[in-house]
Amino acid sequence: MNPNIIQIKEFPVIGITGNDQNQVWTSFTNLFDTFQVKGQNEPYFYEIEVTIQGKDTKQKIYHVGVKSFNENQNVYYQKKDVPGFTYASFIINVNNNRLNESEKEEALNWLKNNHKYKQIQFGESKYIITKYDLFNNPHNCELWIPIMEK
Repeated sequence: MNPNIIQIKEFPVIGITGNDQNQVWTSFTNLFDTFQVKGQNEPYFYEIEVTIQGKDTKQKIYHVGVKSFNENQNVYYQKKDVPGFTYASFIINVNNNRLNESEKEEALNWLKNNHKYKQIQFGESKYIITKYDLFNNPHNCELWIPIMEK
């Protein structure tokens, strides 16, 4: 499993944030069916997974939404930015609109064992971005992990 190395400029994802991945997806899709995100100009859905590692705790936060630069959104939506950075981009299979967790682990292990790149943290936070095209290509997604050379 070899990734593409890509450069991403920071962009906003308008959506829903929470601690339960399934609940966040359900809340977002229900809201999205009622209130379209203004300014969405691409068919992709994004999941931003943030792992915050404290001294004695580990917390995961999920943000699901779509890319939009329009600040005037429904009050129920929140905005979270995808950090502009260099990413290792892996193609992962999708089953029932969810990525294959064993392939995600394989991607993370590739990075742990890589001699050239390492996953980076932003403060105490690790990001993993998943880009879904549920309309045109529902069987694959892109998994982006921010990296830097060792």
